[in-house]
Amino acid sequence: MYGSTKAVVRVFGKGVSRIFEQTRGVKRESALSPRLFGIFVNDIVEFLEKRWAPTVKLGNRTISALLFADTMALIAKTARELQI
Repeated sequence: MYGSTKAVVRVFGKGVSRIFEQTRGVKRESALSPRLFGIFVNDIVEFLEKRWAPTVKLGNRTISALLFADTMALIAKTARELQI
């Protein structure tokens, strides 16, 4: 089913990346996707809280990620911070 999966990455304000072969992960529509996402989110949120992570102020809150259902948006002030 995933033998020849291709993907692109959309970057806000910059368009889309070149097409590349996706060799890991599961498709968003997969029945396994929400379970794996839940396991992953627990680890990544804990990692971000325990170690330095780029953050932005939103009102009186400091955030490093936005989570909703099966989607995660990591937040940073610069591209370099996001890479870290």
